[in-house]
Amino acid sequence: MNQVNSLFSILAPNSKPVLMRNEKHPEKVLITPFMQADGATPKTDLQGRPVGSIMLSQEKTMMNGSFLNVQKRYAFLSGTIESLQTILDRFKLTAGSEVPGTIQVLESLQPFFDNQKPKVNPTTQEVIGFDINGAFYPVYYQTRYTENLEAKDVTIRSVEDAMNWLNARNIKAAEEKVAVTVVETSAIPVTETVNG
Repeated sequence: MNQVNSLFSILAPNSKPVLMRNEKHPEKVLITPFMQADGATPKTDLQGRPVGSIMLSQEKTMMNGSFLNVQKRYAFLSGTIESLQTILDRFKLTAGSEVPGTIQVLESLQPFFDNQKPKVNPTTQEVIGFDINGAFYPVYYQTRYTENLEAKDVTIRSVEDAMNWLNARNIKAAEEKVAVTVVETSAIPVTETVNG
């Protein structure tokens, strides 16, 4: 008799991330160049090399209570166009190629990048967040590709999740402050006095 690790792994196993063409780009390329606001000038790294990204998609089976849902996720691999092209060529990757790893969901009560907009309810357009001690904390959402198949989603779905996130952030900030204080005090010169 075979044992089953989880019911939904049989009903709808997760797919591997797949490379996707940019359907919005005229040439439907795998590598989408990043462009300046003018739409004509390529963005570059600090060495002046053009940068861009490759889009990945993955279907993941999710359970919410007893409700089974298949979720389509997207993430991007970014880098210099030269580096991205080298990876595509070296591993002979094309549109539809599967890559090992997973697309992980990360949620936070602070933005992941400048000018990020918080999550909104698609039906009401209301910002998703939590009232805690008289302050409203919006939730921010990001996906990322990782080769770590054991990576778990980090979601904030309840006031308890939000409180845990805030506590973890406060503990980390306190640890960083202690580390800086130790470094600063270790830089104080020590003088010896000799009696005699």
